[in-house]
Amino acid sequence: MNFLLVAWFLFFIKNMIFTNQYSDAVYASIPDIYNPTLVDYQAIEDYIHTGVYPYIGRVINWEVEQRPRDLKLTPRPGESLRYRIRAVNLNNPNKRRNCIILYTSFNDDSPTKLRQLFRQIRNSNFKGHVIYRVGGWPNIEAGNLIYAHLPNSYIMCAFAEALRLGFRRVLWLNPNVRAEIRYRKIFKKIKQASFFAYSLPYKLSQLLQRKEYILSFNISENRASKIYTLFSGIIGLDFTDSTALNLFLDWQKLIKSSDMPSLTPYRSASSLSYVASNYYDKSHFPLFYDHVDTPNSTGAQDLEFTIN
Repeated sequence: MNFLLVAWFLFFIKNMIFTNQYSDAVYASIPDIYNPTLVDYQAIEDYIHTGVYPYIGRVINWEVEQRPRDLKLTPRPGESLRYRIRAVNLNNPNKRRNCIILYTSFNDDSPTKLRQLFRQIRNSNFKGHVIYRVGGWPNIEAGNLIYAHLPNSYIMCAFAEALRLGFRRVLWLNPNVRAEIRYRKIFKKIKQASFFAYSLPYKLSQLLQRKEYILSFNISENRASKIYTLFSGIIGLDFTDSTALNLFLDWQKLIKSSDMPSLTPYRSASSLSYVASNYYDKSHFPLFYDHVDTPNSTGAQDLEFTIN
């Protein structure tokens, strides 16, 4: 047993070093990592699609382990990168209290869904700012582009951008969110809870699927079987609260860590679930009531909102 663990560890380290060399070379080829061009984004996109990634054994779930590599950062003909910071229903746009962060790639009809969600927010009773980005990558001004090859790390980077810009309470919404959202109530919950997210009805061990992925978190299979998975479609953080801020910094550190395989299933959701378990028990998170297939599922419904 010990021999197998040592053999896996050596294989894992070899693959991580090998992969870092390739991804680092892509980013090193970009003249200005803080101001990338479409050509630069295309080079990163090409690496995401066809570059060298470490695999632990054979791919057992294409949707989980391969689909994130379809990420499209560059616009299709007739489209363009979009980035805005919009003040909504504010008398004083200089106040940076509540912020909603929206990001999507150019995959499928995601840009259309994001535009629809933005219009819904603009026409609601929400008071605050919206950081709105289609394509490209969040927080490039802080050099976060170097994490673009890590699946779903755009969520963490979008939060980092809001923190850098000085926003206090921040809500991430998946662009598939539909129906009426009670924004004032959601932000009240964020303020009360400091970290707001929904728990899914299954455990981290079920999400990660492989023993090797669990070990990369430096936890036992037994502990992973007791950690509830959090839904990554809606996440709220109050950066004025030290516990929430430290949780975010730990989450950021873990996502950036080279100890975690690049294609760890649902990298954002799994890493957030693990970090959150170090700060809060499961009673802190309301549970989704309807059936949910995956952390990025589009079939869940809650009392506050609907995911289509």
